[in-house]
Parts: sequence; structure tokens; C-alpha cells
Amino acid sequence: MDAVRVAREAKRQELLLQLAELMVEDQVEEGVFLETPHYSVIELAAMNLGHQLSRQAQQRAAREVAARCPAEANCPTCDAACVVQTQTRQVRSLSGPVEMTETVAHCRRCRRSFCLPSEAGKPSRCLPATSPRPWGRESDLQGRRWPTAGSEGSNRRLMERSASEA
Repeated sequence: MDAVRVAREAKRQELLLQLAELMVEDQVEEGVFLETPHYSVIELAAMNLGHQLSRQAQQRAAREVAARCPAEANCPTCDAACVVQTQTRQVRSLSGPVEMTETVAHCRRCRRSFCLPSEAGKPSRCLPATSPRPWGRESDLQGRRWPTAGSEGSNRRLMERSASEA
């Protein structure tokens, strides 16, 4: 088992080096290195690459969670067997928007949707589809702002500041 982990870590390091090379190649094409750039320009590009990787990893992990869910779940109200389906929705992570795949079941008898419990015997953190979710799409539409380090606006402002300092 340790040999598998060591091989996976070696592959991860190799892929990270390849991503770093691609980032530098993009910066060369953009002319970043025609003069000595402010270090913040290099750092911002690396942070953006990290955010892209983070979003991809989050999407993949969410798909894995959904794939491991059972095909049926009992309604927490009436205990009827309900078919579990997957759906996607966009959520805001610290790294930016992520297309999240999640499982949901709908009970025709109770006329409500519910999420599956995260662990056996523990209640689900999800609420019925008819109630507002404080952490879901409804609150995002009400102008709630999440910290987004490396967002387009902050990147542009930082690059303008470093250009004016040069």
C-alpha cells in the first residue's frame, strides 16, 4: 500500500511541475518576462492556477461522493423508499464558482425532497427543497459576498498597482 501512495505522490509532483511549466509558458507568451516583473505578478498567476486546481478537485470529489450514494433512500418523515437522483448546481467556494454534483431524493407521498444523511444514524444537513437554504443559491442571489482571493477585480487592481510602482 505504501508503494501505491509513493507512486501517487510522485505522479502528483510531476503533474504540478507540468502545470507550473504551462503557467510560465503562458506568462512568456504574454510578455511578462520582457522586463523583470514585480513578484506579485508571478504570485497572482500561481494563485490563479491553484484556484483552478482547487475547483477541479472539488468538482471531482463531489462527483465521487454522489457516485457512492445508494440508489434508494427512505424518507425521513414517512419511511417510504425513494429513488435517489443526482443534480448539479453552482456553489461559491473560496476558490471561485464550482459545479457541485449532489444527490437528492423526492418523496411523492410527503411531497418533499431530501438529501441523504452524511453518516448512518446522523440527520442530514440538507433542508427540504421548499425551504430557503441559508448556504445555497438563494443567499448567493441576495448579494452575499464570499472572500475570493485572486478574483479578477483584485488581480487587476494589484497588477495596476505593481505596474504604477515600476
